[in-house]
Amino acid sequence: MLFLHFQGRILAGIGRIVRKYDLGKRKLLRKCENRSIPTLIVTLHNQGGRIDVGDVQESVHYASYIDCIGQQDCGL
Repeated sequence: MLFLHFQGRILAGIGRIVRKYDLGKRKLLRKCENRSIPTLIVTLHNQGGRIDVGDVQESVHYASYIDCIGQQDCGL
């Protein structure tokens, strides 16, 4: 399990899933997730709005986060 600070929120690499969490009043709130990484995630890095995800077998994957206010089709 990996954690990374990203734009005031938390990115978590859990198995082969990347999730973005926000802080609520009592617990973490899951905002979005990406399930397209084929194998176990071993590294997470960010550079501005870009997210670099390293996995065990396929090397490095790039993702970007698009923040949309009031829409459902936004995310990693």
